[in-house]
Amino acid sequence: MRGSPLGLAEYLIKQPEINKIGHSKHTAKQAARRELHQAGQSASWSNVAQKIGIYSHKTLKTYREIWTDYLKWSRDYEKIKDPEKLTSEHVKKYIQFKADSGLKRQTLRQHCAALAKMDFALTIFCQKIRGGRDIEWSQGLKAAREIANALDKSDPHRAYTQPEKLINALDGKYKLAAKLQLEGGLRIREMALIKPGQLKEKEIKNTGARRGNISRSKIKDIYDNVKQWVQEKGNLIVSKIKEKCGIKVNKARQDKKENTIKVRGKGGKFRDIKLSKETYQQLKNIVKNEGAWALGNKDKYREALKKAAERTGQEYTGSHGLRWNFAQTKMGEVQAAGASFEQALAVVSAEMGHNRAEITMHYLR
Repeated sequence: MRGSPLGLAEYLIKQPEINKIGHSKHTAKQAARRELHQAGQSASWSNVAQKIGIYSHKTLKTYREIWTDYLKWSRDYEKIKDPEKLTSEHVKKYIQFKADSGLKRQTLRQHCAALAKMDFALTIFCQKIRGGRDIEWSQGLKAAREIANALDKSDPHRAYTQPEKLINALDGKYKLAAKLQLEGGLRIREMALIKPGQLKEKEIKNTGARRGNISRSKIKDIYDNVKQWVQEKGNLIVSKIKEKCGIKVNKARQDKKENTIKVRGKGGKFRDIKLSKETYQQLKNIVKNEGAWALGNKDKYREALKKAAERTGQEYTGSHGLRWNFAQTKMGEVQAAGASFEQALAVVSAEMGHNRAEITMHYLR
């Protein structure tokens, strides 16, 4: 098979034997169990799952993403572009690689299920094209499940104990990438590519209320509606609403946002990220000289973090561990400035790009 990782994954998952959206999953499972019993095999859930298609839009999308990631990994790390040449050993190595990257137990088990379905899809493809398939992944899938199941079921404390030492153990762009995550609480995909338009050294913002043809009562209604929305969402400090809306602020003020970048987070929402002067200047120089800042291969960055953690005697908790450090540090800083717990939580939640404050609570344990 030839094509891009995404193209190959798309082709395999579109096969009518795989894409079963609109059909009965219950009926398919019954038929699969009968087939397994007749062949004298165990009708376990994993065996049944390998013989039926995909019946959910959400599962279809998730599996396609995992298949694409697996094919990218095999291309970049194993130099294999043809999925027909991938073996059980590659499946095992990929899942181990993902485990080392910090994926949780449940997520790894989902990856195993996706690869089992990909194994099924490849078998169907080879049967139609060549009348059979020489390679299958059963042993690799078994080893992959053992790797996933061996992980601790609990949700460990993921913040690094010495994040500064971790960063100092990195070199080049990976050192800057880790700084961006630690100082700005960035997700890895949010800082993977930064373009000139995202740099915000200074911004003059007029927060004065401009009434125009809008009456004072209308402005008051707008303010009350926004206040109610904020109280329901819990992601902004209500006491700051008037300042945000410009109510009772008659003069334009200058809001200097030095050393700030704008990123696009989950759901397409933009937010400003404040960085230290040193980190911002490093980023600015790269963007100026190279046209943009690009992290490159994310898995290689995670691999560099893992080695840095080993050298500094810390448990590797993935790139997301630095986001945990950001949340806990920022929470302490805001509270030390006099904010209540609820106010500090709202600030940190907004800066991390969370829609709900309870998500941020997860990072503070």
